[in-house]
Amino acid sequence: MDPKIAIFVDPWRLVANGQLSATNLAHYHLSFTKGVPEHVELNENILQSKSWGSRIDKKLNNLLDRSGKQQIAMRSSTPISSMMYQYRKLKGFRDFRLFELLPGGEADPLEGAIKETSLDASEKYAALSYQWGSDLKPYHIRTSRGLIPITASLHGALRQLRDIDKSNMLWVDAICINQDNSHEKIVQIRLMSDIYQSAESVKAWIGEEAPGSNEAIETLLQMRTLALKPPLWPKILPKVPESWRSRTCPHETDPIWEHIDELFERGWFSRVWILQEIIFATEVFLYCGSFCFAWDDIFDALKICIKENPRYLKERLHKAGRQIPIAAHTIGMTR
Repeated sequence: MDPKIAIFVDPWRLVANGQLSATNLAHYHLSFTKGVPEHVELNENILQSKSWGSRIDKKLNNLLDRSGKQQIAMRSSTPISSMMYQYRKLKGFRDFRLFELLPGGEADPLEGAIKETSLDASEKYAALSYQWGSDLKPYHIRTSRGLIPITASLHGALRQLRDIDKSNMLWVDAICINQDNSHEKIVQIRLMSDIYQSAESVKAWIGEEAPGSNEAIETLLQMRTLALKPPLWPKILPKVPESWRSRTCPHETDPIWEHIDELFERGWFSRVWILQEIIFATEVFLYCGSFCFAWDDIFDALKICIKENPRYLKERLHKAGRQIPIAAHTIGMTR
């Protein structure tokens, strides 16, 4: 075995400690928040170079200099605590924070700003609903007052919600609540129903695109559109397949049902906090990969599935030990 790269540290330990984060998904670009090199960029030419690992006694910066491809930005060691965002104390009982997600391109690192305000100030914002996932925080948001570590799930959500030419004002629990302040967490949790109710809308991130997820969403939207009987079929939505014939939903043997099941199986639908996040919302928009669609459209489509095929809900409740559409149906009926 001829290794191309020799690594003398455990990168995952650095990620877990908040010392290493991926700042640019378009390149192999790593950023050290503590230590000697601030960042090291690796491209495919370097990764394929046999010079990596050929002389393990050479310093990393010598190897990169010899390649003539990259540079290392050096700086003096800085305590990691001084690089992290320092939260200011909220003064009023109804005070809370909002996060301004700054615009950026696909390959740009996340950047933003936090502002303190009050629920009585009539601020315009959207509240984010998402599944936290792993507690590890391998990514960071850059602000003028320091870095904010975030989970991979939140990183994916913010990248999808970010616009290329305008800012978005959001309420995000992991960012807007000081997670290291137990008293603040208690107070802010009591305000969450008011926060979601005061938001212009709730943007729900249910996860990245998966095999068949786009097809499942399109099928549900087709059901909803067909039921509305619009004079003109939307150009952005494929027409109903011939296999549906006079039906308002796919035939029960259509393989698309498996993908619809998988969509409603996603962990977001069974989160503990989801009821207060969705019930109090004026409008709810779901995001799955690059798809954005209204909650009411998907719920109406689910009701069509159950109405046209009453066995759908019953037969899929315990399919392979799973409870598939019941959580989504319960949320919709409660809302």
